[in-house]
Amino acid sequence: MLRIILAVVAAVVSVVAQTSAPSAPSAPTTSNSMVLISPNGNLAYKSGDPITITWNINTDAAAWRNTQVTFEIADASQGANKVTPFAMLNGTANIGDLQMQSTIPANIPAGGAYCVRADVRGTSGFTYFFSPNFPINQALGAAAPTTAAAAPAASATAKAAAVSPTSVAAVTSKPSNAERFVVSLVAIVGLFVL
Repeated sequence: MLRIILAVVAAVVSVVAQTSAPSAPSAPTTSNSMVLISPNGNLAYKSGDPITITWNINTDAAAWRNTQVTFEIADASQGANKVTPFAMLNGTANIGDLQMQSTIPANIPAGGAYCVRADVRGTSGFTYFFSPNFPINQALGAAAPTTAAAAPAASATAKAAAVSPTSVAAVTSKPSNAERFVVSLVAIVGLFVL
């Protein structure tokens, strides 16, 4: 039985290696990322308020510094694993600018768990970076309302991202070869166990 499982694992590894031709990396890598500093949860914002987004980067590579970034207000009220984009912020910046100023949109319902999501387009999709949570149209520390779930999405492409809203790590939109391998391996081993 063990030989069969090992043969199947070897076959899966071979298939994954052959079908996943190397692709060009997306703009962010482990050596070039960004960390959103503000907003940081120390201020409450109201619709129409100015907002300054600031961030740090860990490289001076010209290609990374000249990469364009856009920002969205995202609803993070559904917990640490779901962040849903709600409204685009006006303006764009290059990552090397280290800040961008905009205005909180008028259609944001009161809530205590919003974040700013930075969207960086790479060659294989978007990578996202997140600020800590902060309230909009609600006082700091207010108990209710805490969710904007009933509000309509501002964009047809708005999707939930499976990340922590206070995470500074990047989230890519495609699974890695290792993730595909593990899923395949679990499925195959599951067949033999049943």
